Amino acid sequence: MTRPLVLACAQMSDPPFRRVLIKSLLLTAAVYILCGIAASYGLSSMPEEGWGWIPWDWLAIAIKWVTSASFILLLIVLFPAVATLFVSIFLDEIAIAVERRHYPDDPPGEDTPLGDSMLLALRYLGALVALNIAVLPLYALTFWLPFIGVIIFYGLNGYLLGREYFELVAQRHGTLEDVRKLRKIFKNNILWRGVVITVLLMVPVVNFVVPILATAWMVHIFKGLDSKLKAEIPGTA
Repeated sequence: MTRPLVLACAQMSDPPFRRVLIKSLLLTAAVYILCGIAASYGLSSMPEEGWGWIPWDWLAIAIKWVTSASFILLLIVLFPAVATLFVSIFLDEIAIAVERRHYPDDPPGEDTPLGDSMLLALRYLGALVALNIAVLPLYALTFWLPFIGVIIFYGLNGYLLGREYFELVAQRHGTLEDVRKLRKIFKNNILWRGVVITVLLMVPVVNFVVPILATAWMVHIFKGLDSKLKAEIPGTA
């Protein structure tokens, strides 16, 4: 089961992978810098007057600390989604490199229109943002049960990321409807890969290359599941 991941890791030094890494990191950094500037401007625009009996100096300090901490936490939580969004723009470059090296005899996948990839990635970005914000109260309520919070975080993001990476890769070889049918058949296989991707995305420095590694890994996963399905159901297209 680890062979696809080993194959993906071994190819990380290929030129197409390096090019995608540089481009996606530059775009992600640009977004984070713009968000930081916007947040800084918003905090600096806070009114200077107090609220009745409330000492404004103390209130302003508290608001800035809470807002800054929440902003940083949100950026950390949303890094997987933002990085994946930009990698999806260059997904075909990674998939082609993997297919040419490891599956030269298979029918090549079709380049996915940029609009389709972006639409799918944006939809999952929206779901990832909305659901992670929605479960924030659960983290607060279960902070004294750390394992519950861990299960919620990795279960939710593992499901979403596994699904997203699989569909982004698999849509190069069929319609979205066919891809989703295949995903539902092997949903447990895809889920635990998504959990592994989520775990790796939480590792500092390593998380910079994880979106690209995950894309390459999911190409191997798709190829294996597709072959397995055809072996189990002869005649499957």
